[in-house]
Amino acid sequence: MTKVVTMGKKQESRQAFKSWYRKTTGYKLVKIKKIGTSRDIPAGGLKNMQKNMSMGPMSRENMEKGMAAIEFALVLPVLLLFLMGIIEYGWLFKTQIELNNAVSASACAVVKEKDSAAPADIAVAVVCEALDKAAEASRIQECLTVTNDSAPSRARITLSQWHYDSLTGFLPEGMLPTTLSATAVMAYP
Repeated sequence: MTKVVTMGKKQESRQAFKSWYRKTTGYKLVKIKKIGTSRDIPAGGLKNMQKNMSMGPMSRENMEKGMAAIEFALVLPVLLLFLMGIIEYGWLFKTQIELNNAVSASACAVVKEKDSAAPADIAVAVVCEALDKAAEASRIQECLTVTNDSAPSRARITLSQWHYDSLTGFLPEGMLPTTLSATAVMAYP
C-alpha cells in the first residue's frame, strides 16, 4: 500500500518560492535552525544573501542597457561613414557649382571685352575674383583655356584639371574625384 502525503497551502507556497528563488538567482535555499526558530536563507550564509539582494542577478534593464551599448558600437562606424559622405559630397557639389559660376562669369566678361587683345587674362582675373583665389592666378592660368570662335561668334572657357581638396579627409581616395572641370560657352553677335 502506498502512502500519499499532501502538503498544506503554506508549505506549497514556500516550496514555490524556493523553486522561483533558485531559478532566478542560481542559489539554493537551505533550512538553518536557530534557537527557537527555523528560517530559509541561502546556502552561502547571511552575507551571501545580503550581497545577492543588493546586486541581484543580471536584471533585464541592465541587459538591455548593455545590448544598446553593443548595438551602438556596431552601428556608429556606419553612421559616421554616411555622415562624412553627406558632408564631403555636399562640399564637392558646392565647389563644382562655384567653378561653374566662375567660368560662366569669365565667359561673360570675355564676351563684353570681345575686342580685347588678351581674353585669357580677363578670364583668369574674373575666375580669381569669383573663387577668391587671387594668390593662385598662375595655377588658374595653367588650367584655363580660352577659345574665341569667329564663324559662330562665341567664347568657350574651359577650366580643367582643377585639384579638389577634401574637406574632412575621412573618405578613401577612390570615393571622391581628385580633379574637377567646368566649361562655359557664351555666344555674342
